[in-house]
Amino acid sequence: MNDLCVVRWAEDRCSTVSSICELDELIDSLSGQIDTDLPLLVEVEAVSTGNSLAIGIGRDVSVLNFVSRSGDPPCFTSVGDPDADGTVVFFYIGAWSEFRMRSVIPWAQARSALRRFAETGRLPKNVEWE
Repeated sequence: MNDLCVVRWAEDRCSTVSSICELDELIDSLSGQIDTDLPLLVEVEAVSTGNSLAIGIGRDVSVLNFVSRSGDPPCFTSVGDPDADGTVVFFYIGAWSEFRMRSVIPWAQARSALRRFAETGRLPKNVEWE
């Protein structure tokens, strides 16, 4: 079976998955291990395209951030409620990453987008982006 994605959740922690099922199991496992005071931003890189999608885990909501293989702009961030105020933070490979609350989307929608991304390596269309 071919590799589907490389998943990174810490500077020295990553895993390669070869199916959507393996990806789901890994995200579920990581979610179950997270301290609620330290929600994580997990980076998932599609082997087929080199593009990456980061997903916030450890909260009952999430954020998504898409970066193309080149790393050049534009980068895309999920949009939930465009009128929401405030910020939310996730820990990303050694540093806190702050997102506007407008970027927060339901956990189920974020998981669905992650699966779509893993299958195509492209920006999922089930999420509004900015």
